Order: sequence, then structure tokens, then C-alpha cells
Amino acid sequence: MAAAVPAHDARAATAAGRGAERTWVTHEILPGETYEDIGARYGVSKREILRWNKKRLGSKRWLIAGRKLRIYARRVPPERVRTTYVVRKGETYGKIAQKLGVREALLRHWNRRSKGRGKRLYAGQTLVVYVDPTPAEPSAGAGDDGPLPEVRVPPGSYAHGKPNRGRLIGGVQLQSNDDFTVRNPDRAYATSHAAAQLMRAMAAFRRRSGYGGTVLVADVSKKGGGRLRPHHSHQTGRDIDIRLPKLEGIPDGKVPSADEIDWIATWHLVAALLETGEVEYIFLDYRRQRYLYEAARRLGISKDELGRVLQYPRGRNAKPAVVRHSKGHVIHMHVRIKCAPDAPSCKSY
Repeated sequence: MAAAVPAHDARAATAAGRGAERTWVTHEILPGETYEDIGARYGVSKREILRWNKKRLGSKRWLIAGRKLRIYARRVPPERVRTTYVVRKGETYGKIAQKLGVREALLRHWNRRSKGRGKRLYAGQTLVVYVDPTPAEPSAGAGDDGPLPEVRVPPGSYAHGKPNRGRLIGGVQLQSNDDFTVRNPDRAYATSHAAAQLMRAMAAFRRRSGYGGTVLVADVSKKGGGRLRPHHSHQTGRDIDIRLPKLEGIPDGKVPSADEIDWIATWHLVAALLETGEVEYIFLDYRRQRYLYEAARRLGISKDELGRVLQYPRGRNAKPAVVRHSKGHVIHMHVRIKCAPDAPSCKSY
């Protein structure tokens, strides 16, 4: 069986699989489950699931509850268990789904024959749920729940002017580390503020998601800022291109399709960046935002919260949103960090 990872802690399903080899597992289809649910759980694509299970699924490719599939998993979460949940006063399907780390549509489907289907829930009502077993408490000194490493960045680097018409004073050169890989250090100069936010976010992302693949930091700025071709921005050390995390097993040099991007990991990366409170915008193609939205919903993120973060599904010109459409941003996200408080000559558009 399978379940989505709770939004606040993805380690339950991924940390144990960091760097692990792929392995064959048997998955029992749950009522209402989609190919996207199954793929997100095991780090595989719909195309792969179909290829491995041609005979089991038949020509119509229907997912029938109780039928078993063979999955060549990139990550192996614990087997889910069927249990019950007692509704508390004031709770809704959406709030319960977010608490349990499942999609609201799945929760409703599991309880479609229960009393009050489609109506407001009442305190004391019992719902059927399929969840991951509660993980054991980590042993002392495991390190997963300890404080994040202290970030030390040389001070004195700041942005001058606008992102598309400015300079970088005393740029900090980003270097590859355990959390991310820098593609070209000569094009990876940032402000002190931007470098610190990136490093904090990447450390938090690794800790919470358990993602073990390569995360590539591409273009930021030249040493002194100014025009960095072919970009219009990237002139002041505040714009950072980050390649979207790929599913394990996809070669580092391969340009990934949408099905080869780990959208669960991508959402956790976006969340870690936003948690710094210092992200001005994240640019991502609107069509890719759909995959990010669906991954977040599988993690139990509410529509209201996503409405503040993503333009999808409201349209590529919808505002306000932190993640905004920008043509061509299909395998990477463009992150713009806010001006530092001590940089009065730094300007936004």
C-alpha cells in the first residue's frame, strides 16, 4: 500500500532511501489512488508503472482497488495500514487530510459511503484512513532533529541597482558542498545575504526531504555583476538558477522530462526557500507549476496555502503569487532573493 509524505516531515518515506539502490516492490492499489499518487510514493513515473504492469492493468489501464502492481522503486516507504480517525470539533476534510499527509480527494473517497458524505463533519465521527505507521523515535545523537549547521558567509557583499540593470559589490563566490553542486563558480557570485539564504534553505531541504540526488546551482552573477548572457537579470547577485531535482536513477547529464523530475522533492525545496522569508519571487513555467501543485496537494498542502504560493490553477497572469510563470523555466527554477536590509542602493523593479 502507499501514502503521501506529511508536508511537515518528508523523512518518513525518503530518508531511509537516500542513496539506496532501486528494488522491486509490490504495491496494492488503494481506493481512489491515481498513477501520480503511486509514482510520487516510490519515485517513479506513470510511464514506468504502465511499462512494468501491462498484463496486470490490461488495455484500459484502470487502477482497481486491491489489485497489485510491481514497482521498481527508487525509494521504499513503509507499508501503509488501514485504521480509523475520530473527527474533532471544527475539523474539515481538508484539515484532516493536511494533518495526516494525504490528499483530501483520497480521504473523501475512502469515506464516500459513510454517513454525512459530502456534508460537514461532526465531532466523534469515525473516518477510514490509510496511513504510514508512526516511525520510531530517533535515537539520541542521530542528528536529524538537531539544529541546522551554522551558516557562515563573508559579509560586505551587496547589490546595487535593479536585477536587470545593476552591479554586485564584493561578490561572494558560491562553492559546491554536501547540499548543492555549483555548475560554474565563475558565474556563481552572490550577495552575502543571498548566499546565506540559499545555504540555509538547502540545508533545511536536505534535512527534511531526505533527497539524496544532486541539486545543481547554475547561474547567479558574474564577480562584479552586470550583464550575464543570455540572461536579462542576474546582474546583482540576487538571482539564482536552481535545477529541479530529478528522480534517482536519471543520469546527471540528461535533460529530464516532466515525468523524470522529483516533484515531491521540488515542493520541499520551494518550501525550504520560502521558509527563509527572504524570497521575492520564484520563476517557473506555468505548465510545470501544475506538477508542483499536484505534488503539494498529495502532501496535504491546502488549496488556500497553495493559492498564496502558486499561480496555478488560476492562470499564468494571476497575482499575487510568489511562484510566477516565466517562459523557458521548465527544468530549473529562478529564485530571486530580497534586497538585504543594509543595502539601500539595491532596488526591485
